[in-house]
Amino acid sequence: MALFLDETDVESLLSFRDVYESLRRFFMLEDQGLAVNTERVRTASHGTVLTYQAAAAQGIFGFKTFISGSFLGALFNSQGELLLLASSDYLTRVRTGVLAVLASDLMKGDYGEVCVVGLGRQGSFAVKAFNELKGIEPKATAKTQAGVNRGLENLKAIGAEARVVNLAECVNGSDVVVTLTNSKEPFLKAESLRRGAHVNAMGSNLPERAELFADVVKRASVIAVESVSQALREAGDLILAKKLGMLDESKLIPFSAVVAGKWTRKGDDEFTLFKSVGVGLLDLATLALLYDKAKKLGVGKEVPLSLKWSPRGNGGHGPLTP
Repeated sequence: MALFLDETDVESLLSFRDVYESLRRFFMLEDQGLAVNTERVRTASHGTVLTYQAAAAQGIFGFKTFISGSFLGALFNSQGELLLLASSDYLTRVRTGVLAVLASDLMKGDYGEVCVVGLGRQGSFAVKAFNELKGIEPKATAKTQAGVNRGLENLKAIGAEARVVNLAECVNGSDVVVTLTNSKEPFLKAESLRRGAHVNAMGSNLPERAELFADVVKRASVIAVESVSQALREAGDLILAKKLGMLDESKLIPFSAVVAGKWTRKGDDEFTLFKSVGVGLLDLATLALLYDKAKKLGVGKEVPLSLKWSPRGNGGHGPLTP
C-alpha cells in the first residue's frame, strides 16, 4: 500500500530541525559514496516546463517533479514498490530555507547578522528557518517595493520575523547574505559585502539568470555546490563569471565534502560562497523523513496502488482498472 500525503499532512509532519538533520545525513551519505544524485531534466513545450529531479540512497529512490506551480514527490524501495506520494510545495520551501541555515553553519560558523534578499516562496521560508533554528531575526528585503510589500504578507502568513530594510542596509555589515530571487540581472556586488562574509546564492538555476556580479564569484576563496557538473550547467552566476574569465573552477567543491568536514574555514576574514541550484538529493532526504514520520504517527492516506502488470488479472498484483 502506498501512502499519500497532501500539503496539510506534510506541514503537520515537517519540522525545521528534523529537516536540518536529514539533509546533513544524506549529504554525509553522498560523501561516503552511498547516495547518488541525478541532474535535473526539463521538458518544455508551448511555454510550460515540466521539471524532474531524482536521487537514491541506501535502497531508497525518490524523485520530485513540478509544473506550473504543482509539486509532486514520490519514494520507492529497491524492489520497485511505491512507498509514498506527497504534495511537495511546502516540502520544497522548508528544505530550501533549512539548507541556507545548514550552509551558513558549516561555512561561516559563528554569525549574528543575517540578510535575506528575496521574500517570495523560498525567501520567506529562509527567514523562518533562521528564526526556528538559530533564534535570529534576519534583515530582509526585496529588489522592488512591490516585492517588499508582498514579502511582508508572506512573512505574516507563516509567522516569520524579520527586520525589513532596503537592499544596501540589508547587505552592509551582514555576516551571512542569502539571495533567493528570480532575478535575471546581477544585483549583488563584492564591494557591498563585509570582509569575512558568507554568501548563499540560491535563486538562479537557469543559465540566463544571475544574482551575483562576477566579482563576487572571483572574490570567493571557495565555492561550494551541491553538484559541480550541475552547477556549471545551470548556475547563471557561475556561467556569467566563467564567460568573463572570473571563475576559477579549482575553487569549486561539493557541499557534501563541507558537510563531511573535509573543508574548514581558514579564518574570520575568509570570504566564502555556497551556490545552490536545488538538487534531487535534497528532496530525497526530505521525502524519506516524511515517510518515516508519517508511518510512525499514522498520518496520511493508504492507497491500494500496484504499478506492476500481471496476466493473472486483477487479483493480487493485477493491472489497475479505471
